[in-house]
Amino acid sequence: MASNPAGRGGAVVSEVKPGSDAARGGLNAGDVILEVNRGPVRSAGEAVAALRNAPANATVLVLVWRE
Repeated sequence: MASNPAGRGGAVVSEVKPGSDAARGGLNAGDVILEVNRGPVRSAGEAVAALRNAPANATVLVLVWRE
């Protein structure tokens, strides 16, 4: 996990596979995930858990910080 400049923590996206849901949603490598479905994300583990807990085929709201 890396911190964003605002000091809020988060989870850094290290890779986005072409054609994945993340790619279609506009995520890029280097983005920092701050929230998933309006819930705070303080680590990569929290981000993964929140995304895995989302219902199949559901829209997921992801707040990211990007340089």
